[in-house]
Amino acid sequence: MQTNYFTIFIILLIYLSYFGAIDSSASTVVIVDEYYTERQDDITVYQFGDEYIIKNCTFAGCSDEYGGALNIELRYGGQASVLDSIFTGCEAYFGGGIQLGASSASKFIIQGSQFKGCKAEENGGAINAQITDQDSIMEIGNSKFTNCESSNGGGISVTLKKAGQVIIDQGCIINQCTSNGGSGGGIYIETWFETSLWCSLVVRDTTIKNCKALLNQSSHTYPQGIGGALFLGGDGIYDPTTELIDLRGLKLIDNTADTAGSSIYVAMLSLRELFDYIVY
Repeated sequence: MQTNYFTIFIILLIYLSYFGAIDSSASTVVIVDEYYTERQDDITVYQFGDEYIIKNCTFAGCSDEYGGALNIELRYGGQASVLDSIFTGCEAYFGGGIQLGASSASKFIIQGSQFKGCKAEENGGAINAQITDQDSIMEIGNSKFTNCESSNGGGISVTLKKAGQVIIDQGCIINQCTSNGGSGGGIYIETWFETSLWCSLVVRDTTIKNCKALLNQSSHTYPQGIGGALFLGGDGIYDPTTELIDLRGLKLIDNTADTAGSSIYVAMLSLRELFDYIVY
């Protein structure tokens, strides 16, 4: 009896593809060298191995309710990257430049990009991110945020839940950003600590300077005017022995706040050990 090895091979490929060992439908979308003045369609990446890449693009004066330039939703291992791009004068209710939702082991990368004069009514003058599930991560490297504004997180606002991870590193600069009637002139972080699902926050080799948290009597946000450079708050008790919050090399220069915490305001327990490596 002669064996048909070709037929066996095809059956094996179909089997592996069906059960996920080979992702035959994985795809990559790459957008390069484009100039946009209007908000782009929502970006959704819902499959492991799929990736959406934006490189060397400019977004100028874009506006919308969620994400003035981009609204990105990542799930189930999907990935998106914004590389060497510029966002200028973009506005939204949440996320003046970018609104991000990441869950289920997804990954979002910003590298070598600039955000200038972006504004949000509520959270995240440049970026508003919700990292809300285990092993999902946002990485920001070698990027600049200048003259951005919102109520919470003049430059960046992040909500971290269920073992989500955030890394802001590689010489990022947040300059002249403002929280107007909220908290966190440069960065606003809100996180939850649970026994089995520890979130991870890394803000190092980053400079936050000339940022401010202002009181605004017309704002209904409470508290407000706190954390000129960084507001860090959350529920649960953080265990410093885990070292999951890392602020090594964070530089804070000439930041101000109308109410409290001209540099940093922390609304959490057991955080004294975090401040050994901060440069003022």
